[in-house]
Amino acid sequence: MKKLLITGVILGLALLPVAAFAGDGDAGGTIPFVSSLDVTYPAGNATALDAVVFGDYNTGYIAISSFISAATFDANDSCTVAAKISAWTDLPTAYPDTTGGTTAPKKYTDDGSSDFYLQIVGITAEDEVAIQNSFDSYVELTSSDQIFICALDDTGVDGCAFTGQAKINLAWGTDPVGAYLVTVTLTVAQCE
Repeated sequence: MKKLLITGVILGLALLPVAAFAGDGDAGGTIPFVSSLDVTYPAGNATALDAVVFGDYNTGYIAISSFISAATFDANDSCTVAAKISAWTDLPTAYPDTTGGTTAPKKYTDDGSSDFYLQIVGITAEDEVAIQNSFDSYVELTSSDQIFICALDDTGVDGCAFTGQAKINLAWGTDPVGAYLVTVTLTVAQCE
């Protein structure tokens, strides 16, 4: 009798549902494009034009030596970094209207230029990262994205850093006293 009871207990344990303990523990899916661009714009940029002096008008511009400082740029695939400029959103009321009166005046000269230039002056990276489209010299920004850095490695970029400086054109006859404001937008995009 004792022998039969022990066999019944052992058989009962063997008949427990296997599904309660089943599964391979899989984890998967598709990792999307992910990037991080840690950019600072020094506080003095917003008031850089407060420092304009006689000599700046004579040279035709004021330089902002540290306009953009990107301490870290990381991405998990090949990608680009682009810049574009907004329309000047704050201009003096005396600013000359070069649009023929059809729209609000913008800080564009008659040839359609924005008067705002960007140059990448320092770039450090362990991966294949390069300055593009002549941005190692001053390039005038437009309202369309202009690629200035390309990360070529299809496994991504890790720990890239770069600095950009800006130049704003000045002219005696077209840049009167008053407040000026423009916005520069940076965009990271995955290479197709």
